[in-house]
Amino acid sequence: MKRNFILLVLLYSIMFQTRAQEVLTLEDALKTTLSNNFNILLARNDNNIDVENTSLGSAGMLPAVTGTFNRSNSIQNSRQVRADGQIQQISNAKNDNMSYGVNLNWTIFDGLGMFARRDRFKEIQRQGEAEIKYQVITQLSEVMATYYNLVQQKRLINALDTTIALSRYRVTLAENRLEI
Repeated sequence: MKRNFILLVLLYSIMFQTRAQEVLTLEDALKTTLSNNFNILLARNDNNIDVENTSLGSAGMLPAVTGTFNRSNSIQNSRQVRADGQIQQISNAKNDNMSYGVNLNWTIFDGLGMFARRDRFKEIQRQGEAEIKYQVITQLSEVMATYYNLVQQKRLINALDTTIALSRYRVTLAENRLEI
């Protein structure tokens, strides 16, 4: 009795823990492709770079401010002999030097070159958006074609299984006729 109870409990625990593999729908496959495909992710990253490059500063329309700061320290030992024979010697002489500055450059007019650069950056951004659309359409069409190919293969397998079952039935009928 105990043994039967333990076997029954183990059987129920195994039944509740095992799960069948979930059926992949076309929508799930497309969502996974959109979120995990590297070609699409790379196209989106490139487009983000293009969006950042399409700015007034990248086109050269804004002033450029640069700053510099330099600091150097040195310790020197020096020995100097003068013309009158006197020796001057300094040990561990420290030298501190610091320089800094700010520079502002602004091109007021460069023959409309800055406007041409800005238009070029905008066109590159539009090309990046078109590349994203191309990658999305290409990858989704490949996933759909593969999915429907698998569905077709599964239906073909089911049809072949039915054909085999019918053939076995015919063989059984033929054997029965032969015996009769």
